[in-house]
Amino acid sequence: MSPVEPPRVSPTAGARDASRMRVIAKLRLDPADAPAGETDAAAKAAQIVAARDRLLASLPPAEVRLTRAFASIPFVALEVSPAGLAALRASPLVSGVEEDRVESIQGATEGTGEPTGTGSPR
Repeated sequence: MSPVEPPRVSPTAGARDASRMRVIAKLRLDPADAPAGETDAAAKAAQIVAARDRLLASLPPAEVRLTRAFASIPFVALEVSPAGLAALRASPLVSGVEEDRVESIQGATEGTGEPTGTGSPR
C-alpha cells in the first residue's frame, strides 16, 4: 500500500484565510424597526433583518463575510479578518462578539448511537 500524499499547495495559498476567524455577533435591535401592526414574531424578524442589513453595510466588505444569517434570533455568523474583527467590535450596531467554535456536549453521540464520555450506561 502506498502512503497518501497531502495535496500540494503553494506557500501563499490560503495565507489570507489563515488570519481570518469565525465569529458570532449579537445584533443590537432598534425598536423603531418594528413595523406597526405586525405580530410579535413578525416584528422581531423585521428588526433582525434591518439590524443585520445595517451592520453588513457598515463593515468593510473585504474584511467581513456573512456565513450564516438567522431569522428568529438577533445573531449573525461571520468570517472576519483582524481589521474586520476590530470594526465589528467597535460597531455600535452589535452588543457582543464571540468566537464561533465547536463545543462538545457531554453525553453526545459520535455516530454510533451510543452516548460518549465516562460513566455512560452500557
